[in-house]
Amino acid sequence: MTYDELFTNITVRDQPWPPKRQRAETGCLYVVEFDSGWVKVGQTTTWPTRRGKLVTDFGDRYGWRIIRHWQSTPVSALRLEATPRSELGDLEIRLKEFARQPDGVSVFSDQLPNRGRRVCGAGETETFSGRSFGDLVAYADVLALCSTPVRHKRS
Repeated sequence: MTYDELFTNITVRDQPWPPKRQRAETGCLYVVEFDSGWVKVGQTTTWPTRRGKLVTDFGDRYGWRIIRHWQSTPVSALRLEATPRSELGDLEIRLKEFARQPDGVSVFSDQLPNRGRRVCGAGETETFSGRSFGDLVAYADVLALCSTPVRHKRS
């Protein structure tokens, strides 16, 4: 095949390539309760996508159904230059620390018998048993409401 035969069918774009996906400016904390009694906490910038992944990860793999879920008010998901993570990431860490505090709380781990089958590698750190959905929602709500207010751009 000649050079002309190889490259004569190239189409030149009239429009510029779409910009790379920009990082979301806001996100939310979430608390999800499964019918197994386990409660998952976390953060996301796209709740519908995250909820679908939870249905797949926990529903398909363990047979768990989501029976209740809650999302916070918007929180900044942008990382400032001098900080290791966003405010949303910091709040998630505080929420997980709160979830682990009382005695009798179990942390979900795929390394323990009858608690999973290699979903997250060494273990899941955001899913708990022995902590009430209501307590976690109340704490997460206060965290989000006391965070720096998100200022929306006016169009």
